[in-house]
Amino acid sequence: MLKLLGVTIVSATVALCGFSYYMKLVYRKRYVEGLLKLSETSVQVMRGKGLDVFSILEQNAFYELKFLKRITKSNIINRNEMADVLRSENVDNSDIDLIVAFLQGLGSSDIKGQENHCGYYSVCFRQLLQDVDSIVREKGRLVRTLSILAALALFIIFI
Repeated sequence: MLKLLGVTIVSATVALCGFSYYMKLVYRKRYVEGLLKLSETSVQVMRGKGLDVFSILEQNAFYELKFLKRITKSNIINRNEMADVLRSENVDNSDIDLIVAFLQGLGSSDIKGQENHCGYYSVCFRQLLQDVDSIVREKGRLVRTLSILAALALFIIFI
């Protein structure tokens, strides 16, 4: 009885590792979606409501974009500090430079400059979202399937 319980726990752990990796991929997709929405709506919010950059970031700091709450006047000018904030929130290392460049450019020019800035990064985030979406579809299914098969194989071997 104890052996069966132990084998079940080990097998479930292997399966959960695969699902954990899948959830990391989904998290990346969701924060890229949020950044795309932020880049598309920031100019309208600046123009329509007259909000400053930090108010806009505060309004959008939910769920996967909670790292925006940690962006302050003191760390937005320092690329390394912003990168550390993003790393601590489990943002993928390959996305950090793009996100930092986008956030540092917000509010640094007039409305016309912001339209150009946000338009450029909307295109960048849209392309990144397409890439991440294909990764989630391809790798996600593969990782989940392999982790379940590995868990089943371990269960059969140890019994």
